[in-house]
Amino acid sequence: PTSKSFGASGGSGSISVSTSSGCSWSSSTGKSWIHINSGSSGSGNGTVSYSVDANSSTSQRSGTISAAGKTFTITQSGSSGGSSPPGDDTYLAVIAHTTGANNSVWKSTLSICNVSSSNASVKLTYQYGSGGRVVRNTTIASFGLAEWTDAAVDLFNVGGKSSGVVTIESDVPLQVAVRTFNTSTDGTFGQSMPGVSSSVSMKNSQFGMISPVRRTTQFRTNIGVINTGSKSCVVKVTFGDVDGWVIGDPITFSLGVGQWKQVNEALKKAGITRANAAVALVQVQTTGAKAWAYATVVDNASGDPTALGVVIY
Repeated sequence: PTSKSFGASGGSGSISVSTSSGCSWSSSTGKSWIHINSGSSGSGNGTVSYSVDANSSTSQRSGTISAAGKTFTITQSGSSGGSSPPGDDTYLAVIAHTTGANNSVWKSTLSICNVSSSNASVKLTYQYGSGGRVVRNTTIASFGLAEWTDAAVDLFNVGGKSSGVVTIESDVPLQVAVRTFNTSTDGTFGQSMPGVSSSVSMKNSQFGMISPVRRTTQFRTNIGVINTGSKSCVVKVTFGDVDGWVIGDPITFSLGVGQWKQVNEALKKAGITRANAAVALVQVQTTGAKAWAYATVVDNASGDPTALGVVIY
């Protein structure tokens, strides 16, 4: 690659230099916020290691490193007291610490694995409720794992009930997973969801399908959507039966940048009295906006959920 993007918290990286044996080279940068930590000069193949300072400005900035006659471009987003659009190496995960139907209590375990050969500088932003926002920073060793059993409480120190979306920014690739569960006398019941890369999203020219969703005496279905783009958007959810005919009324709602919304008992809200099996069609209505969606089919007796991801067309 000839470029890399960083979040406002900064980070580090490396550039591989390939030259003929015995050929001398040097590296340099003209930006005070970019630092060459090793590899300022060399001979033959080598590596330039660098770091990027945190950006306290709200404006995006860019700079370059010249190494062996080639240019490597670094772009860094500005800091913000509010929401910021997800960028490269950004992941989104939904967590909760809240009560549910039939006296259930739901918690979320957040797991992050560094799948690179470099240490990961990770910024985690939890947006919950009506404007709640907590930011945490951590470092995960190369090929290491960090895990928080009850992330809302253990990582973000948010007491009481809360639910929302965690934006995870990193300078290297990660593998992110969330298990949301409740505890009963027979053990735990829950579901696992991957952390979603911001690059895996529905655009307004596409649509997403989730199936099978259900509403019966035994099952209910919740549908969640995350705004993964850089602008607010309107989302429309429509349901269809097994023959492809539209059933019920569409559900429409708005999402701010980085915002998450879960519609509980979505088929009931759409006016559908019963559906043994149905399809949910999710569409982004706003030009230039992006989103990702999922459904949770919950057993009304046990509270055990089954997670269904969206397929984008």
